Amino acid sequence: MTGTRVLARGPARLEAVGAFDRDNRHQLVSAVRRALVDGHPHITIDFAGVTLIDAGTVRALLDCRRLALAHGGELRVLRTNSVVEFVLQATGAATVLGRTQDLPHKG
Repeated sequence: MTGTRVLARGPARLEAVGAFDRDNRHQLVSAVRRALVDGHPHITIDFAGVTLIDAGTVRALLDCRRLALAHGGELRVLRTNSVVEFVLQATGAATVLGRTQDLPHKG
């Protein structure tokens, strides 16, 4: 199942699961917007459960980052797998999204 959910209060930590493409990347944007409306400008998205993203999803993530910055915060992506990392590197978004491996990888 593809989706996102907020894992904790304070800085928002979202968990994304599944493949994201043109049919469902709006779920990422909606989750980030909800976090911002709820007063959480500092957002991390855990991608450990994400199997695939397309270039449009990268653009959506960059748009989400701009929204977070406009609210005085930031957006970071955590725990990308090799497929997702390849797409982020190929599109030039890897550095901008400030990824980190600060959480132990499940499984």
